[in-house]
Amino acid sequence: SLIHEIRGSGCMIGLDLSFPATDVVNTLLTEHHIIANATSETVLRLLPPYIVEKWQIDTLVEALNKILSSRC
Repeated sequence: SLIHEIRGSGCMIGLDLSFPATDVVNTLLTEHHIIANATSETVLRLLPPYIVEKWQIDTLVEALNKILSSRC
């Protein structure tokens, strides 16, 4: 599995990945213009603003789906 664990509090979500999270952070930024960060080698942190629109969440989900699908 590409994702070992999903954890979070409120809108802050951490995805514990089976590969370096910086790969996803770099791809999100350069190809999709989405800001995220890695809190450790394999943890991707998503921390949206307090005011977020549905289309913005949909854009993130589509981008993550594309990135993770390419790793399979």
